[in-house]
Amino acid sequence: MCIFKPGDSLTLGWDFVVGDEEGLLPSGSRARWSGIAAYGRWAMTGTFALALRAEVFDDPNGARTGAPQTLSEITLTPSWKLGEHVVIRGDLRRDESDTDVFERG
Repeated sequence: MCIFKPGDSLTLGWDFVVGDEEGLLPSGSRARWSGIAAYGRWAMTGTFALALRAEVFDDPNGARTGAPQTLSEITLTPSWKLGEHVVIRGDLRRDESDTDVFERG
């Protein structure tokens, strides 16, 4: 993971992960997967901040998710600091897959 803080109110980060495991697939062969994520947080005031996160996870053999797919998500998170030990956060999130794995309705 790499985190960069270009100023007092802005924090940026990214992460890249690659994994593999021998004998994980039903055929006994090696499975591989990878993911990348990017993060940003902007403290607009002393009590309010916005964070944005985007991630992509590639599981071409379905070894980690149960179906061969590439998943992606984006999340917007506002946060309000109500006191020294109290923060309220809410997430607005969108998940997608290139395979039909999500239930509808």
